[in-house]
Amino acid sequence: MFWGHDGAALDSWSVVDTPVNVQARVARVWRVDQTGDVGTVSLSFDLSDVAGSVTSSDLRLLIDTDNDGVFSDETVVGGGVISGATNTSGNVYQWTGVAIDDNDRFTIGSINESQTPLPVDLVKFEAIPNADKKEVHLLWITASEINNDYFKVEKTEDLSEFELIEVVPGAGTSNEKHEYEVTDYHPNTHLSYYRLSQVDFDGNETKFPMEKVEFENKTSFEMKLYPNPVAAGQKLQVKIPKLDQGAHSLLVNDLIGKSHAVNITSINMGDYELLEVEFDQNLSRGVYLVQ
Repeated sequence: MFWGHDGAALDSWSVVDTPVNVQARVARVWRVDQTGDVGTVSLSFDLSDVAGSVTSSDLRLLIDTDNDGVFSDETVVGGGVISGATNTSGNVYQWTGVAIDDNDRFTIGSINESQTPLPVDLVKFEAIPNADKKEVHLLWITASEINNDYFKVEKTEDLSEFELIEVVPGAGTSNEKHEYEVTDYHPNTHLSYYRLSQVDFDGNETKFPMEKVEFENKTSFEMKLYPNPVAAGQKLQVKIPKLDQGAHSLLVNDLIGKSHAVNITSINMGDYELLEVEFDQNLSRGVYLVQ
């Protein structure tokens, strides 16, 4: 078994992506790479860099048991919130008999973060989709900020690789309400997770709980034909959904797969497109497939 961390800060209880009764957690997140079944393990952490005093009874080991990238949905009963840390020496704290699986994320939380105030008091972070414009509006509000240099807004589809959308300057140190907004004009086709992070002037970073946006994946294509059957000299009308982009074509084939030439006039009807199909005068009577 191996584990490593994401390089995030380990100097304060500064992240509020936490389960019930856990007030805050450190920004740093570890992840496990395990081959085979190694049984339970002991996990030790050096918390020398955490500001203020640390009390063993306040500590909680948080495990992302459902592997969704967030810790706020974890519970004691589900095995994602574990107490029982012991101070083995100096600022080293240890949990023993921990059951942890391959690819699990874990971090350290506290039920008492009063020692260190949060760098940003985040009131709200929302990701609001606009299906018509195919964009996502991101809004967040802070009640106060301490030593806040800037915010980062990122997105991901797989909770592994993150793409930076925009960097927004912070308010430094302020006790006033501030509203921020960013628009993602090119969201992922189906699913996006949006992450807001705050970076202070010392380079310490705080990541807030992610927001999920899911667009309906429209894969069906409905085509309506009139009249059917088509009499000699008549035009066939084909109603199709309005296509956003890309070329499209209409084929008329007989039952042995041979294509027949037709003249097509396209009429834009707003939310749909009407194709008028004129057949060759010499086309034989029979059954034809339109696609």
